[in-house]
Amino acid sequence: MQVVGYYICERVAAPNVLHGFSKQIYSVSPCIGEQHPNLHGCFWQGYEKEKEAYRKRWKLDDEAFHQLRLDVSNLFERKLLDVDGRFLCLSDVIHVYERYFADGSCLLLGISLAEQYLPMIQKEVKLIGTELPVGRNIGCDILGWDICSFHTFLCNSLQTDVQGDEEISFNIYGLVENSYSIVEQYAISIAKMGEPVDWLPYEILLYEC
Repeated sequence: MQVVGYYICERVAAPNVLHGFSKQIYSVSPCIGEQHPNLHGCFWQGYEKEKEAYRKRWKLDDEAFHQLRLDVSNLFERKLLDVDGRFLCLSDVIHVYERYFADGSCLLLGISLAEQYLPMIQKEVKLIGTELPVGRNIGCDILGWDICSFHTFLCNSLQTDVQGDEEISFNIYGLVENSYSIVEQYAISIAKMGEPVDWLPYEILLYEC
């Protein structure tokens, strides 16, 4: 297994497709989750109203918010942060998480992929982490890369279409709680369904700071 990257994911209400399984979800997909730093809120040019709202949302004074923007800019210049908010190095994401987003509403998560699938994702994603997984496995997701971010199979309600040796189930994080080998079966079963992406099975790792 290899960690493709790390995200700071905010807890959000679970979409309707998960009602009955989980009331909340942490997702690396911008379709149903929130990832930080939000680049519209602290990095991209323009968006001044969004920046001010983002500063207030995280209770950052002007100096701290300026430093956040410098940190993000520095990571981009060094190619250690990608446009989807994915960090490539654990040490960097820990620094940003602890300094700006450790209010209890976010988790520091890594997405880990089996080595046989790496060539498929390397064709699409320019920046990929190379670190080995050391976090705690808290579930799985089926993700596909489309243009500039990962999308979860839940975006397309494909949880009703998966097939495997076990019935799919979800945990309190809104993640698939079946084993990785079973989630591999699910990913194969929904190939070419939903969005035009390669659906791949990922372990989701929690890093407790």
